[in-house]
Amino acid sequence: MGEGLLVFLAIVYVAPIFFAFGRQHQNAGAITALTLLAGWTFIGWMIALIWSLTATKRAPGASHPAGGVAAGDGEGAASSSDAPGGGGDVISAVERLSALREKGAITPEEFERLKADALSRPDAATGAPSPRL
Repeated sequence: MGEGLLVFLAIVYVAPIFFAFGRQHQNAGAITALTLLAGWTFIGWMIALIWSLTATKRAPGASHPAGGVAAGDGEGAASSSDAPGGGGDVISAVERLSALREKGAITPEEFERLKADALSRPDAATGAPSPRL
């Protein structure tokens, strides 16, 4: 029983490292250092755990896990292949862009440019041009 408990505690101790690398966190190295150096203190471990589970800021144009553009990016449209299922759902991409415009996350000029880009991309499934709205 003592060995099993030790293994369990070791896994829990390095959990922030697994979460950070599994989520491809941009600060995975720093989270690893914090876990290894200060994780033995409960507060250090808690900080590392919470940090590893926080949202990560993506590069401009990178797709958000829920689809679309991460809030605050202001660049890069949800391409037709970013739609759920990757099937070229241009209409939902334009709807997401419209929602971002309404929230103020992108300017009207960016909306028009990104919408034109989304409409000009070929359908990922068929290779055919996207239908016009």
